[in-house]
Amino acid sequence: MQAIDRLADTSRWLRYAEEDLRTAETLLRQPDVPPRQACWCAQQSAEKTLKAVLIFLEIDFPRTHDLDALRNLAPESWQLKATHPDLAPLTRWAVDARVKCPKLRT
Repeated sequence: MQAIDRLADTSRWLRYAEEDLRTAETLLRQPDVPPRQACWCAQQSAEKTLKAVLIFLEIDFPRTHDLDALRNLAPESWQLKATHPDLAPLTRWAVDARVKCPKLRT
């Protein structure tokens, strides 16, 4: 992929990630909307952000919603693994929010 195309793809993924995050924030302010919908949007935002990083770095990634698997593809020099050692709680919302309603921990 040429650099210009890679930058365009990276930018598009980051734009979608930001839109998902704004949607999650908006949904959380709506008392009549189930929180799981906001959680799903937050997970999607994180997933798209990680994929944008991998696209920018020209790292191939599998088709997955597993945030830990995506994060682990980033270079060791990135602090991502240290600052976010366990993304599994967010990953579960990729499927759970759409298929079943997991117990919310308060």
